[in-house]
Amino acid sequence: MNRIEYMTKLASLLQDIPEVERRDAMKYYNDYFDEAGEENEEQVIREFGAPEEVAENIKADLKGKTENTTHGQQEEYQSAGQQYQMNHQENKKSSEYQYGTSDDQKKKNARIGKIVLIVALAIIIGPVLIPIIGGILAAGLAMVLTIIVGVFALVIAGAAIAIVGILLVISGSVILLPQTAAGLALIGSGLIIMVLGVVATVGFGKLCEVVLRGLAKGMKYLWGKISHRKVVA
Repeated sequence: MNRIEYMTKLASLLQDIPEVERRDAMKYYNDYFDEAGEENEEQVIREFGAPEEVAENIKADLKGKTENTTHGQQEEYQSAGQQYQMNHQENKKSSEYQYGTSDDQKKKNARIGKIVLIVALAIIIGPVLIPIIGGILAAGLAMVLTIIVGVFALVIAGAAIAIVGILLVISGSVILLPQTAAGLALIGSGLIIMVLGVVATVGFGKLCEVVLRGLAKGMKYLWGKISHRKVVA
């Protein structure tokens, strides 16, 4: 079999493939024969193998290319579909973030309604409620000041009693030599009064400390409640 017979047989075996592919295949093998030269035609034919084998290989290659192309297109379609789905999800999230879901919108509307109601009640009840609240606050402040002043007064009274006792002791010491009995009586009573004054001063001082701490804790508690309500609102 020479070159012409080989190429004629191969062309007849490739009649069932597309014309473009058949033309390219024939050109490839013709060019191969041209490069090898006439003296090497038999060697080239042996390297190629039978025309039937070459035709089967060409058809198998074309089939593989077609499947790869189809698979590639499917992958492109899948990739495009996935990209569309991702963009759709991102747009949905962006829309939810911008406008909020229905539940969030309902909660927001409920909060706005409460604020409007509170403002309306404040405008209506304010002229009556403000003087009452002011009176209650003034009475509470007056009571607190009274307690503080009373406790301090007790402390001062205890200190005054202790000072009186000290003065009696001094007076008794002065008259102790000329009037021993009277001096001893003054010193004894002065010591008793001084001890009572010191005890009263210390006790009332502790009471004052307890009262001040209690008032401070109460004010801190009330301020915390007011601040918490403001933050929640």
